[in-house]
Amino acid sequence: MKIIAIALVFFSLSVCASPHRIIVVRHGEEPPNDKANETVRAHSGPAFVQGLSATGQRRAAYLVGYFLGIPGKQDPLFPDMTSKDPKVKPVHPITFIGAYSTEDGRGTFRPVETIAPLASVINVNEAPIDFYDYAPATVKQYSKGQKTELKQVVDQQEHTVVLCWESNDIPHLISALEPRIANDPTFQKTFPNGHFPPDYPYNLTFVITYDDGSPSFKVHEQKQHP
Repeated sequence: MKIIAIALVFFSLSVCASPHRIIVVRHGEEPPNDKANETVRAHSGPAFVQGLSATGQRRAAYLVGYFLGIPGKQDPLFPDMTSKDPKVKPVHPITFIGAYSTEDGRGTFRPVETIAPLASVINVNEAPIDFYDYAPATVKQYSKGQKTELKQVVDQQEHTVVLCWESNDIPHLISALEPRIANDPTFQKTFPNGHFPPDYPYNLTFVITYDDGSPSFKVHEQKQHP
C-alpha cells in the first residue's frame, strides 16, 4: 500500500520552512455495504475501489467551504488561511494537500475522493483529478511505512498543511508527523492508548498548531452535516 500525497505548492517556500499548522480530517462516509458498492477504476488494469457514499460525496463538497469559507454565508476554519482582498496574500494559506490511498488502486480511494474538491478549487489547473483514471503528475506517492518521508515533505511547508486520512491510521499519522504531540493531554484523551475510537463521527477535524515552535493539539467539529 502507498500513501498518495497531492502536493500543491502555491507560494515560494524557504529551505528552513516549517508549517504553521497541520490539519487532518477523516475521509467521508462510506456506503453501508462496501462489497455491494465497490466502483471499478481503470488503473494499470481493472481494479476495485472503495469509494464514498452519496453522503460522503456531499461531505467532500462541504469541506471546500469549511476550509475556505463562503462569502456572506460561512467563515473559513481559520481566518488566516484566506484573504477577503484578492490583492493580499493570506497569512497562512493551504500550501500542501495530502491524501492516504493505495498503490495499485485496489482498496480505499475515499481520502483522495474526499479532499479532491478542495484541491481542485485551490488550483484546478495544477491538480486536476479524475477519480477513476490515472493519478495526475502532481500526485506524489509514499508507501504506508514511509511516514518519515512524508514528514520531511510536510516539514518543508511554511503555512497550512491539510491531510485526509483513513481513520484507524490517523493517530499514528499525527504522532509520526509530530512525535511531541503524543504527550499532549488532549491528544491522549482523543485517542485512548493511541487508537481511533470506532464510534467517532466523521465530522471531526484534528489540528496541530505551532506557536513559537511548540506544538499544541485541538479537535474541531464540522458544524454542518452534509
